[in-house]
Amino acid sequence: MIYKFNHGENYYIYDVSSNNILKVEKIIYDIIEEFQSLDLNSSINSGRNSTIPSLNRIINKFQTKYSIEMIKKAYNEILFYRKNHGIFTFKKPSAMAFPYSMTEIMKILNSKLEQLILNVTENCNMRCEYCVYSGKYKYERTHSKKKMSFSTASRAIEFFFKHNANSERIAVTFYGGEPLLNFSLIRKCVELSKKLAFKQGKDSRLTFSITTNGTLLDKNKINFLIKNNVGLLISLDGPKDIHDKYRKFINGKGSYTLIIESLKRIRELNPEYYKEKVGFSVVTLPEHLDSVVKFFGSYNLVTETDNLIINMVSTDDTSFFENYDFKTQLRKYRETIRKLRNMYKKYLVEGNYDSLSFKPLRSLFDKKMILIHKRLLSMVGEEIYPNGICLPGSRRLFVSTDGKFYIRVKSLN
Repeated sequence: MIYKFNHGENYYIYDVSSNNILKVEKIIYDIIEEFQSLDLNSSINSGRNSTIPSLNRIINKFQTKYSIEMIKKAYNEILFYRKNHGIFTFKKPSAMAFPYSMTEIMKILNSKLEQLILNVTENCNMRCEYCVYSGKYKYERTHSKKKMSFSTASRAIEFFFKHNANSERIAVTFYGGEPLLNFSLIRKCVELSKKLAFKQGKDSRLTFSITTNGTLLDKNKINFLIKNNVGLLISLDGPKDIHDKYRKFINGKGSYTLIIESLKRIRELNPEYYKEKVGFSVVTLPEHLDSVVKFFGSYNLVTETDNLIINMVSTDDTSFFENYDFKTQLRKYRETIRKLRNMYKKYLVEGNYDSLSFKPLRSLFDKKMILIHKRLLSMVGEEIYPNGICLPGSRRLFVSTDGKFYIRVKSLN
């Protein structure tokens, strides 16, 4: 299977069988479909060439556009790369498979856990309207007074360290609700984790992080976080008018001003920590996306850090969008995304990577570009794995306030 696309006078073929993206001459771009139109898979496997399109057939079809010599050259070039490099074989796998044996599964789960997420409280000092725990999401819990005890946390941490002997990455993350409402527990968990990591010779691999709404960051908490190099992912949805529209305290007041004060406090206490360890988590609606990108590409306080995550409000099983004009907003969103993507491509082509305006665009588009750039280049085998294969719990193990293990958590803090 192949897919063709062009940009101006440049012509490309994506060869599914090898996962290659090939820049080709226009003549190859034109005649390659004559090869794909036939079932080459069966002929290649059986050693027969009967279904390869004849040279005369291609000459007859394209001789009004190209000379016979050009067609012969392109035809032989396709056959050469198919035979010697496995390109343009249109090979298809014959069976579905699972990439791990039971032995491998047990080895990974027993020795390669990577991240422990402790849900230290289900309580929150805010009531963000689109939060998954707001009561507007059908299958999610709501806020409660539950909080994790040190007995539960210590058992989870000890379990984690007994099962990460071969992990290159060891991360302990604190989550809520608002995790800083149970800061005394976070202190104890950091101390215990560092003690166990040092005892097992893993202290250089250990990292900490907190997902927080950023409203409870007083000087004492900040100094502790700086001392222990704890990463902070702070919820900030853009300029004040947009942020305060949905991210509100229980009394209905917006939280923007308090968060900005917290950010200034962190930067004043330790500018290097602020630059390296503070990041922002954005949740937004289609109509605000353009303004969010402009804010994070221009406001000096937030452009000093590179860690930015932009998510759209979840539309799954929610009453949040009951009075929302999806059709109109979807059209606007597509127009905005198209404009922003073109801006992103312009920065890439010009090599203008240091521009502040480029940072929020990278948050939107880098991940997909990196997936393409780092894709596995190999021929399709006889077996293929289903998409999304992973070992649940190996990369992230979530522990609820009462000590239950979960393999997935939806985060919209």
